[in-house]
Amino acid sequence: MIKITGFADEISQDPREQTATLKAENIRFLEFRAAWGKNVLALSAQELREFRKMLDGEGLRVSAIGSPVGKIKISEPFEPELARFKRSLEVADVMDAEWVRIFSYYPPDGGRIEEQREEVLRRMKLKVEAARGSRARLFNENESDLYGQSAENCLEIIRHAGGPRLLNSASTLPTSSTTDSTPGRPGRCSPT
Repeated sequence: MIKITGFADEISQDPREQTATLKAENIRFLEFRAAWGKNVLALSAQELREFRKMLDGEGLRVSAIGSPVGKIKISEPFEPELARFKRSLEVADVMDAEWVRIFSYYPPDGGRIEEQREEVLRRMKLKVEAARGSRARLFNENESDLYGQSAENCLEIIRHAGGPRLLNSASTLPTSSTTDSTPGRPGRCSPT
């Protein structure tokens, strides 16, 4: 079954308006990124329970936690980011979400992210290891300027850190990807 899902915070920061619009459009799932003007990881336990109760009352479900984890420069300390990642797993549990979105780091100032390959792979593997025991699975979202911007790097992340806990998002990669040399045709990355 195909699940149509999206970021409801792009509708509004007001959860009541989010749920009303999703219901009106017959969309039953959302990727939870923000509500009440706060990132999902900054919401209190009470706010999460309130949001969950609102969704349950409308017959809506959270497909994924749209966390910003890994959307920082690789030169920034990892420990606070690992704590945010663990928080994303807690939120996924409260919201009964199957997936948690993560990113693969921006380069340091004046540097190239490819030069940080070992540190990126180390951090990604540590996140996958921290997710063991959680029911949530991880998906690495590719984005320009991150380590995972190319199909080759996405595949490398999955092979190094992945296993059944980490997949790459199904979004298309930038057209500069070398997996398909057809002009204007983006490449895709998926585990092999």
